[in-house]
Amino acid sequence: MKNLIRFFLGLSFCFTLCSASAQFDIDTLVYDGLDRIYEFHIPASYDGSEEVPLVFNLHGRGSNSFQQRVYSQMDAVADLNNFIVVYPNAREVNGLVLWNVSYEVSAPGVTPVIPDDVGFVDSLIDFFIANYAIDTNRIYTCGMSSGGYMSYFLSCALGERFTAMASITGLPPLSVVDSCPSARTVPVMQVHGTADTTVEYFPSPFYIGVEGAVELIRDRNGCDIQADYRDYGDVDNDGISAERFIYPNCLDNGELWFYKLTNATHTWPGTPIAFPGDGISYEIDGSTEIWRFFERFSKDPSFVYVPTDVSSLDASFPAFPNPAMERVFVPRLLEGSMYQVFSQDGRLVFESSAPQGYLEVSELPEGMYYVSGEGYTFRVSIQR
Repeated sequence: MKNLIRFFLGLSFCFTLCSASAQFDIDTLVYDGLDRIYEFHIPASYDGSEEVPLVFNLHGRGSNSFQQRVYSQMDAVADLNNFIVVYPNAREVNGLVLWNVSYEVSAPGVTPVIPDDVGFVDSLIDFFIANYAIDTNRIYTCGMSSGGYMSYFLSCALGERFTAMASITGLPPLSVVDSCPSARTVPVMQVHGTADTTVEYFPSPFYIGVEGAVELIRDRNGCDIQADYRDYGDVDNDGISAERFIYPNCLDNGELWFYKLTNATHTWPGTPIAFPGDGISYEIDGSTEIWRFFERFSKDPSFVYVPTDVSSLDASFPAFPNPAMERVFVPRLLEGSMYQVFSQDGRLVFESSAPQGYLEVSELPEGMYYVSGEGYTFRVSIQR
């Protein structure tokens, strides 16, 4: 993840966003003699009376769990949908902090240390199952960049444990391109910008490129060749647009979702941690779309998908600017129609009518909100 120092410039904004979170903690798990740090978020609605899904969200190269948490803003989606989200920390490998996406690991006490990240994540799954009410049929992994590579690796190495996976700006590592040992086919979601210069979109002499990787997954997972297509367009006129391709009928009742973000760079779509020229797509919200994908799948054969609140989010509903300061313009909004604004934890903040196609948000404190009206719900960030 490039330009990580930018995260620290926005920490005051981060704390405003995080203050609305339900419960979160930082802890350490000793695995293979190493102290492995991780953060996690428990939604306010969790009381242990029913089993909830578990989502792993993995940071990119040179980043950490705290930065990924702020950048992806997944805690808010967890609160709305009652799942636990875990942000593990990678360790340094050959002078770089990144995930080990190979089967090569060092024995305990042997240097240089090549950590067993698969074993670490596997142990975290065991820990959360032992200490929380976890639906073991609904455990998912996603990540940014190196975390996306690792999510692909985990879906092959621990395919019997993970229900589905998603990658933003990360690709299948070479260790799983030719072979994926999992006996179970894991549903995949891939999100990538065409202007990504860190993990390049187009083919090179060293890799097949993003669309080549999508075709490889489609064919290996036995999905339909013809995709269901949706064009989100460029909702805020910033030169960045989004398209979605859904390849259905994969093996083991799976699907393959691919988001092509034209002119987007090596960034998490929808993040409020943005600076001029970052090349972020606001046509979709990365964390929301990941959950919209995850919630469709369970390893329980009797599972029937029923959309939850977040599935009503219409990422193609034009609303800009986003982040906003005083007003959010919604061209499709009927003049005088009613809308409601909710906080991250689902509290109704206020209800009003929309004059002349815009929503008035000048009185809202900085933070993340959900706006809902007749036939639409979308997420908006207020930043000043």
